[in-house]
Amino acid sequence: MDVSAAYLNGELDEELYLLPPDGVAIEPGHCWRLKRSLYGLKQAGRTWNKTLDRKLTGLGFNRLNSETCLYVFRDNKGQLCFLVVYVDDLLLAATSRAFMDEVKRKLTVQFKMRDLGEASYILGIAIRRDRPARAIYLSQR
Repeated sequence: MDVSAAYLNGELDEELYLLPPDGVAIEPGHCWRLKRSLYGLKQAGRTWNKTLDRKLTGLGFNRLNSETCLYVFRDNKGQLCFLVVYVDDLLLAATSRAFMDEVKRKLTVQFKMRDLGEASYILGIAIRRDRPARAIYLSQR
């Protein structure tokens, strides 16, 4: 899953003001107050990550202390979903396709995102799945 314009979802912890770009008229002595993060802000990545964390934990995901970009969700039927975060990309693995689809629906309510389908390549790692053998092969070749 790819979150569209992820950094623009980041909720700011402080008040930030800016002057509009050239060509945009405002009253003299006035400026704009940012309500959300912008690309290029030094805190943009952090605000996005904090917002994502809050939304995921609100959905019932638990963030691992030992690996802070890995979240785990277990429903009341014992089904599991693992979610790995890399900036604005979310990689999911679940105990069933139906459960994964349910989790994806919940995520798309929180953020505008695009489903990229089954993972075949991420972060320089090729992923090949052999379903009959119940195996996943990773390669950096």
